[in-house]
Amino acid sequence: MSTVNVQSSAHPAVGAYIQPAVGKAMSVVEPYRDATATVQASATAAAPTAGTAVATLTTPAAGTYEISGTVAISGTTVVAADSHNFNLKAGSTTLLTNIPIGLISTTGAPGSFPFGPVIVVLDGATSVTVNAVGNATGSSVYAAQLIGRVVG
Repeated sequence: MSTVNVQSSAHPAVGAYIQPAVGKAMSVVEPYRDATATVQASATAAAPTAGTAVATLTTPAAGTYEISGTVAISGTTVVAADSHNFNLKAGSTTLLTNIPIGLISTTGAPGSFPFGPVIVVLDGATSVTVNAVGNATGSSVYAAQLIGRVVG
């Protein structure tokens, strides 16, 4: 007997598949912890200076979070110094140094580049930010999205 059968369709195994009838299956994702983002933020910054926050998760409630997101760069002129010019911080603590982003032209890179996940324990008084590491090119626009999910 499988564990899904033992648990029943009313109380399925988290992240499992159940088969209510022969030839039909459905995914059980509702109770799965990643189904809902608990906190999120996105923003842009025109030519941010070194250390400037591009996007901020402002003081999420205390708990253990899985932080992930995306970064992007656009603008009329972007140079090599803009490549890998993002970091992720919780307060003053650096969680990810130089988030990888490849620039394929002088106008930035198409789309956005994912980072994370990073697990971090927050105290309810500390913000999580994506920052410019160094000064950005004058005509660049930096964008970032942060997603935090409570995992403990």
